[in-house]
Amino acid sequence: MNTFSWSMLCENARLFGLDTAEFAKLEPFFQQLDKDFFAECAEKVIGNFPFQKVTERFKSGELEKFHLLCIIANYQKVVELYRTSGWPEDSLQEILSDLKCWEPVMLRDLGYLGLSQRLFIWAQACLTGEVKQFGRLQCNDIHLFALKLSLYRRADGTLKEFPAFQKGNPASPDLTYGDKTINIHIPARGPLKADECMASFRRMSRFCQEFYPDYDYKAIVCYSWLLDPQFKEFLPETSNIVQFQKLGHNLICPGRDETREVIWRIWGAPGLSTPIDQLPARNAMERGVVDFLKQGRRFQEGLLVIFKDELL
Repeated sequence: MNTFSWSMLCENARLFGLDTAEFAKLEPFFQQLDKDFFAECAEKVIGNFPFQKVTERFKSGELEKFHLLCIIANYQKVVELYRTSGWPEDSLQEILSDLKCWEPVMLRDLGYLGLSQRLFIWAQACLTGEVKQFGRLQCNDIHLFALKLSLYRRADGTLKEFPAFQKGNPASPDLTYGDKTINIHIPARGPLKADECMASFRRMSRFCQEFYPDYDYKAIVCYSWLLDPQFKEFLPETSNIVQFQKLGHNLICPGRDETREVIWRIWGAPGLSTPIDQLPARNAMERGVVDFLKQGRRFQEGLLVIFKDELL
């Protein structure tokens, strides 16, 4: 079993790009840990992490710090994973920077560096290669279409939707539940420029052709609160969000209320307990969301579909 010294963790935090002064504040917590238990858990981040044992041992405020330290301990493992897999060096460097993107969220929501279970599971996926990054966007490069829908392209390029596997559906849908896809994630790192996103899509496609030549995916898909078509009601045509929605076929995911997700993404955990009329409205996006919520309306999760032949 590995032993993890504080100096080694500090060096790894620096390599992940974290604020070293903020990370140093975790030393008293680390020093009082059972080092054998920490090593056991850190070794299983890329594997079968013992969630129940960890949550039973640590209370809120400690649990988030423990999660982060376990992730930090695995810097060398993810580097080795990319090396042995032959995956691109630029994608390695891009995914290693993901943890840095969450640093403001940690400090905003917790007041210290630490990972909620949700963010810990996300960081795990980045370290195991389940999530990869190609330029502006990230993806699960192996993903089955998750909505129980069948989509058909009309002659004019628009889509017709049917519930999947229903009697009377037209034959041969262009995309249906369980089909192979590439699933997009949008990291919070700067403007969402359409040309950079298209470049990411094409890099993902080339990666699959090289490393998974038998993975005949049908489409690139993205499920996100940013894809709710209702944003078009208050954002200008030129906004990056509206332009991103126009990169493919933009639909609503049935039955998925994303109102709390929108609030958390924009204002963080404090926003979830703040009255709507007291939420800060510092730009067009925030003003539009506040006005939308004041009307008693709800945000939904949207879907973007770009078929494989539309990338050519």
